[in-house]
Amino acid sequence: MTHQNDCTFAPELAEKGLEAVPELLRVLINNVMQVERSKYLQAEEYERTEDRKGHANGFKPKTVKTRMGEITFAVPQVREGGFYPSALEKGLRSERALVTTLAEMYVQGVSTRKVKAITEQLCGIEISAMLVSRAAAQLDEVLQQWRERPLFGSDNLPPQTSALVKRAVAYLHQNYTRPLTRWEIAAAVGVSEDYLTRVFNRELEISPWDYLNRYRILQAKALLRSTSRSITEIAHQVGFKDQAYFSRVFSRITGMTAVEYRNKSGNRQV
Repeated sequence: MTHQNDCTFAPELAEKGLEAVPELLRVLINNVMQVERSKYLQAEEYERTEDRKGHANGFKPKTVKTRMGEITFAVPQVREGGFYPSALEKGLRSERALVTTLAEMYVQGVSTRKVKAITEQLCGIEISAMLVSRAAAQLDEVLQQWRERPLFGSDNLPPQTSALVKRAVAYLHQNYTRPLTRWEIAAAVGVSEDYLTRVFNRELEISPWDYLNRYRILQAKALLRSTSRSITEIAHQVGFKDQAYFSRVFSRITGMTAVEYRNKSGNRQV
C-alpha cells in the first residue's frame, strides 16, 4: 500500500484537525472484521445457505490504546466459537500507515480505490464491490458529519457533561441513520447498558434511547421542511425501520403528525 508523504497535506490538516481519524479507523476496522466473519461463516448475516459453517453472535467491545488515544472496536463473535478476526491486530500493527491514508481521506474525500486497497490488505482476501461501497459510504458519512458538526452537535450539552456521555452522544449522532440497539450504544463507549443509562439520565435527564429518538425526529423535521421525499423514505433515512412507529414517535415528540408538520412548514406536497 502506497501513501502520500504526510507533508503534502499537512497545511490542510493543521486547519481542519484530526479529530475524525480515530472514528474513521474504528469504522474501517469494524467493517473489515465483519467481512472476515462472513468469509469464515461462508454466509452474510441472516443469509440462508447450505454452505453456512456457523452463526454470527453479535459483537464484543474491545478497547485498545492507539497513538490517538483509546478506541473501542466491535469484535464480531461466532456462536460456535473458533473465530477471531485478524484485521484488528493487522490494523494496529500498521496503524501509522492507516492513519496517514485516513487523514488523506479526511482532507481529500473518501476514495473507493483506497478503501478497497486497505480492506483487502487487512483481511487478505478480495473484497466485493458491494462491501467496498458499503464501507466507503460509512466512512464518507463519518467525514460529512464531522465536517459539518458543531462541537458535539447542536444540543448545547451542559458544561459538566462527562466524556463518557459526550462519546455516547457523538456515537448517536454518527449512527442514527441505521438501526441501533441499546447494547450496541453501550458497547460503543465501553460500558454496560445499565451504567450508560444511569449516567445519561443523571447528566442529561433523558435516556440514551429517548435522546436518539429525539435526534432522529430533529433530522426528520429538517427533511420534511426541505425535501419532497415521502414520509416512508424519511422515516427510513433517519433510522426508523417501521413507518408506523416513526409516526407515533413523531406525534409524541412534536404534538402533530409528520404531514401536519410538513404542511405547517409551508412545504406542501401534492
